[in-house]
Amino acid sequence: MKINKNNLLIIAFQPYDNNMYPPLKIFIDLMGKQINTKYFLFHERGYSFEHIKYLQKISLWLSIIKDIYKLIILLIKNNFYRIIVVDHFAFAILSFLTKYSKIIFWSHDIISYDKKYYKNFIIKCVLARNKKIIKKGALLIIQDEDRKIILEKTLKVNIKREQVFYMPIFLEDVNENRTHKINSSIPVLMQCGGCGSYRFTDKLINQYQQDDNYSLYLHGFIFDEIKTQLSVVKKQPFISDMRIDPTYIYTITKKCDIGFVGYTDIEQNFKFIAKSSGQLVEFLKMGKPVISIGENNIGMFLEENKAGIEIKLFSMLSEAITIITKEYEAYSKNALSCFYKYFDSKLYISKLLEFIK
Repeated sequence: MKINKNNLLIIAFQPYDNNMYPPLKIFIDLMGKQINTKYFLFHERGYSFEHIKYLQKISLWLSIIKDIYKLIILLIKNNFYRIIVVDHFAFAILSFLTKYSKIIFWSHDIISYDKKYYKNFIIKCVLARNKKIIKKGALLIIQDEDRKIILEKTLKVNIKREQVFYMPIFLEDVNENRTHKINSSIPVLMQCGGCGSYRFTDKLINQYQQDDNYSLYLHGFIFDEIKTQLSVVKKQPFISDMRIDPTYIYTITKKCDIGFVGYTDIEQNFKFIAKSSGQLVEFLKMGKPVISIGENNIGMFLEENKAGIEIKLFSMLSEAITIITKEYEAYSKNALSCFYKYFDSKLYISKLLEFIK
């Protein structure tokens, strides 16, 4: 459906190019097909405020001032019908520049009450401002009810149901055949995205040295710590670090049989991440069962949908792969069904357009 009420502005934290976070780029592209859409890059998300060394840099504050100036000019020249703002800091800034009734807060990442810099003075000011605007009735896009509850506890505010649009991270479907079969002699296990110790890549590589019932494939940005580790281990995984258009990541994930998703962070923002993990959705989209590890709700989500297995220890990895392999067709079909049930873009764009009207 088309909305003929001026323009939509989307404000987020990455340049609009082929390196942009895939679900964000796909969202911008799909919205642009339905309504006149402009995108504005607001560089600072608030993360720099955690570090004193960054706070003391003139370049940080000059960058923020430049973004605010450019944003003011953009707002003067355009009568935006709605403005969707990703994350806390830009939302707080924008609330001083336009009517709160125009603003929609899209909570990608939550500055949760247990986050280590929650008590940082600037962050506290940002959260206090956001609380005030949400209390006035500003609309909210967030992934699910669990994450809304975290946001409410963090801001110390009750958010009315009519203010909220629940929108998990989603991707577009592709015209690609999913065979639901393992085509090689042993299954291929893949980790996709950032490959570092913060996602258990180091432990995954160590476990791979001991297992023989799968091959390991790492795709994405390989951190230096992992490169150092790989230089000394005997059994090398297949490595792919090329950058590709976000809409074509499926051409990589289709090469594996089983996905691996792990998050070491245990703060609230990462405990409830089943509807917020782009890595997870990329695998499910291609009908790839997933093995997860970490203190979060991905494992519960996978097992409830019979789309994968949660492990508590890396010594359980080989057995989990064997279980999935024996019932691969069922796990694979469930993974794809899970994508269509929760993460297909067709579920959300038209409903979101109704919501922002």
